[in-house]
Amino acid sequence: MKNFWIGMLALMLGFCVVSCRENPNKDDKAKAESEQVEENLTLADIVAKAKAESANWTADQWKDYMKKAMVIVAPSLKKVGEMMESIGDDPAKAAEAIDQLKALQEEFAPMEGLLDELDSICNASEIGKAVMEDSVWANQVKEELGIPDDL
Repeated sequence: MKNFWIGMLALMLGFCVVSCRENPNKDDKAKAESEQVEENLTLADIVAKAKAESANWTADQWKDYMKKAMVIVAPSLKKVGEMMESIGDDPAKAAEAIDQLKALQEEFAPMEGLLDELDSICNASEIGKAVMEDSVWANQVKEELGIPDDL
């Protein structure tokens, strides 16, 4: 029995060595490169891609690009949420935070225009509109990204 297990271990080790030595084919390399490019998209890139290609997107593609847009915007939304949470109902803290909120608003202004444009492109598509109305999916993404519910 001991020899059987040693033989199985040797066989598995052989499979591992052979599979590690194989080179990925060209299709896998091209796919990995395209995925890396997709990961580095800016909000402007997503809007441009939506303008050009969204008529042919499936619901999964809409969700993927909308999630990528939310990932880009998430840090700013988290800052706003944290600031609103720290202010609470205290008017004195609200007065102190006005300058910080103005700075955040200026930081968010370019993104807001692009998000409005993406929203209008999305609402022009039946599939995009359905994705925007999918509150379960939106709440899952918000929770995953740590975006407060009230934003």
